[in-house]
Amino acid sequence: MREGNVGKVEILLKAIATWFGETTNYEGFTRIPRGFTRKVLANYMGISHTTLSTTLNELVHADLIFIQNQRLHILMN
Repeated sequence: MREGNVGKVEILLKAIATWFGETTNYEGFTRIPRGFTRKVLANYMGISHTTLSTTLNELVHADLIFIQNQRLHILMN
């Protein structure tokens, strides 16, 4: 079940980054705007806040995202 959540969150974060993302100085990464809080993202994705946090931690450990100043950066490559 977790692999499904990781894939779902990654795909939806990339879609949000494509539509609303901001350029960043980190090559290959796009920043998710501040308005997309964890609460908003969890609601949009149809998962709990806890599940989203756990999944984001898994994506951090896989080096697919990083969080700086409470802002998500996602690898778009």
